[in-house]
Amino acid sequence: MQFSKFCTPAQQLYFPPILDYLHQTQPDQPHCWWEWFIERVFGGQNNLLYHAHREDEGDTVAVKFTRLDERRRASRESHALWALQEAGRELAPVPFVLVEGRYHGRQAVIQSWFDGPVIPTTP
Repeated sequence: MQFSKFCTPAQQLYFPPILDYLHQTQPDQPHCWWEWFIERVFGGQNNLLYHAHREDEGDTVAVKFTRLDERRRASRESHALWALQEAGRELAPVPFVLVEGRYHGRQAVIQSWFDGPVIPTTP
């Protein structure tokens, strides 16, 4: 599990349990789990995507599980978001966590939630 420099010490404690929970349960219905309100986002082609909000800490994040293939989708996305943040570009989500090799054929990423439409095609 790789935490970016944008991830706070508190987030480093409470992000791993939500990743494990979502991987194990893969819920389809909006619900609360611990301090999190979790909602699955449908419409993506290659991802299992959740919108998770933790009111007490103010976190609103996207939790994304991608297929692990030669394209390493989550890794590429996380590194691209990191580069945008390093360049001072606030036009994309902030990457917090990247996980490779832990979720049985899936990579995972947690990033800040970025409001916008879910589109079924490449932008």
